[in-house]
Amino acid sequence: MSVAGCESAPPPPTSVRIDAGPRRDAFVDVCVRVASEPTVVVRPNDVVDVIVVVDNSRSMNEEAAQVRQGINTFADTLAASGLDHHVVVISAVGAYDTRVCVPPPLGEGAPSCGDGESGRLRVIDVEVGSHDAPEIALRTFSQYADFLRSGSLRAFLWITDDDATLDADRVRASFEALVPDGFGPTVHHAIVGFFGDEGPSAWNDPSRGSCESLARVGNTYLRLSQCVTSGDTDACYPGTIARVCEADWTETFARIASRTETVAVDEPISCTLRPPDAPEGRLLDFSRLEVIYRSGDTETVLRRSSTGRGCLDWHFDDDTHPTAIVLCDDVCRRIRRDLDAELEVAVACDDDPS
Repeated sequence: MSVAGCESAPPPPTSVRIDAGPRRDAFVDVCVRVASEPTVVVRPNDVVDVIVVVDNSRSMNEEAAQVRQGINTFADTLAASGLDHHVVVISAVGAYDTRVCVPPPLGEGAPSCGDGESGRLRVIDVEVGSHDAPEIALRTFSQYADFLRSGSLRAFLWITDDDATLDADRVRASFEALVPDGFGPTVHHAIVGFFGDEGPSAWNDPSRGSCESLARVGNTYLRLSQCVTSGDTDACYPGTIARVCEADWTETFARIASRTETVAVDEPISCTLRPPDAPEGRLLDFSRLEVIYRSGDTETVLRRSSTGRGCLDWHFDDDTHPTAIVLCDDVCRRIRRDLDAELEVAVACDDDPS
């Protein structure tokens, strides 16, 4: 829910005291505070179509086994939620090596590895290479278009240890162009290679984590899933990311299925916050201002940066005459993925000598 005040007009200059004193990250003696949350309307989504695209390249041998073991767990989680679900699996079929064979009850299992009797699976038997998963999903669309229901949530799950030739913007645009009225509400999930999970700068930084089996960081799929465009702005409802090199995907499949149970129609939390108005007869003291991020039982005081000196967590739009508080890019993306996020601006005040 949005709380009035965070997007209000900047306070007049007479209501602000600018001080050149040290930045304070400790709790301040607050005289006024204003909070903001994402505007979220979460509604049950009764119809979900999941499109799973699995890389069949030679390096994916262990990962293909994970798909075979986990796909029914994934489908069972969807079924337990009461959802009317269809699953499309785009991958070369087979019970061994890097091929995928969906076992009963969802699929037919070996040796045919076909759709099975459940009526909920459509197998697209096609070789998916290291870099062409999006092109294959686009090229074979006519083979599963009739399996996608009107008004359904379309949830892609990309599984690969490599990256795509097409960038995320091109993939989004290409799917939208497939259907005259648009592709419909879509969430992308990615089980791919990456290092840190804090955002684009961390995905490619080996010092942030370990993922030994990756061939290349799956930047296209990560950007699809985390709603990052070429302009680094949010463009969709974010999905789940997980490392392809993890030993067990059971929890990942369950997490993706639970994220697929609902559609959030939301106005994401703003990454540019307006300070509150000062109480009558008082001046805001911006040298004693905190930005507090809450999620569940966790509370974090975000760190202030000076404009032009690198970004920690947030900075003023202007250090001398601030009218807005701007979150740093990686912090913004992380908080906008969190539907439970709350941001609070807390400011101390001085008496107005006038």
